[in-house]
Amino acid sequence: MYLGTFAVSFGLALYGDSLRKKKNMRGFALCMILAVLAAAVLAGLRDVTVGTDSVSYWKWEIDARYVDNFAQCLKKGSPSEPLFMMLVYAAGKYLGCVQWLYFLASLIGCGFAMAAFVWMRDVVSIPYAWVSYLFLFYGHSLNGTRQAIAMTIVLLALFMAMRGKYLWYVILTVLAYGFHNSAVLSVGFLALYLILKKWNTLPVKAVLVGGMIAAVVCYEPLFLFLAKIGLVSSRFAYYLDVSDVHISLNPILVRLPFFLLVLFFYRDFAKEEKTGHDTFRKSDADFLVIMMIADMITAELRVISVPIYRVSLYFSVFRCMAIGRVLHVLKKDPERKNWARLVAVGVVALLVVIWLYQVVLKGNDGIYPYTSRILHIGRETLI
Repeated sequence: MYLGTFAVSFGLALYGDSLRKKKNMRGFALCMILAVLAAAVLAGLRDVTVGTDSVSYWKWEIDARYVDNFAQCLKKGSPSEPLFMMLVYAAGKYLGCVQWLYFLASLIGCGFAMAAFVWMRDVVSIPYAWVSYLFLFYGHSLNGTRQAIAMTIVLLALFMAMRGKYLWYVILTVLAYGFHNSAVLSVGFLALYLILKKWNTLPVKAVLVGGMIAAVVCYEPLFLFLAKIGLVSSRFAYYLDVSDVHISLNPILVRLPFFLLVLFFYRDFAKEEKTGHDTFRKSDADFLVIMMIADMITAELRVISVPIYRVSLYFSVFRCMAIGRVLHVLKKDPERKNWARLVAVGVVALLVVIWLYQVVLKGNDGIYPYTSRILHIGRETLI
């Protein structure tokens, strides 16, 4: 079900992008909407047993059926964020089915991811950015649903800020914070981008990377400080009590091929590109590279605590944009058409292998096998 849905959604994105290049913007918009809907419907039709966190959301939805107003619903779901509890309240009180909550949450999360890629459509390949998101982050969106929504809103907010839309950045960041308070990281991302925009030098980049390493090493006082000033919830405190801390290569190895791909084509990747409504600068490229480095660094948080590791996903989602950028610059160059085809096939194949390894073999996110009573798909059907 997953691979079939991903293939359909990716195909719609590819066809829609081809329509955009032919100036058929209505067809382009329709295809992108359908690509998002395909992913959202798959999420909405799943059983509550698909995913490690789905049962918790189901319990919240059941509680919402028996409250008198939203304030009571919010109190029962405390300390969950208010905007997500609005979805819970709507699903429980008016729609009467947790599958509506799953669908709406996925529609919002995937919708903002697609919106971010469309916003950068002139300098990245939308289809390949999108298929990267599906294979790398869709599973997480079925579990850490609130954060998955927040991080895609933050993604769009940052790209709008990169184009001078600071009011929209503030609005979107506040919106993201309403779904998950870890969205406060967006402020640090913007500061990082503005630093690179003004001082894009090797020493500055070295200091930034060194600071990220220090933040991971000193994660405990950093989280406690953020909790003390109220930027993150105090409920994160119990995630800090860990004992066996070591270095793991697996989180780095699954990210390294994409980073090396960017480095291999870095000259084209970072080349300034002026389009109809956009200009991609070297500082933009270096921002994506720094975020990919930060992703590999913060991925080591997984050996400390899985909930803390989820912070790295805010960095990791920028990898999708970097992959889309590489494919864009290769396809744009007539002399690189063979490279473009080879890289495109290689990227999709690698995404499939990583997904099979992480989701099917390792059981990450607890989303495999896919089951749905609505569709009469059970574990016996797939195994």
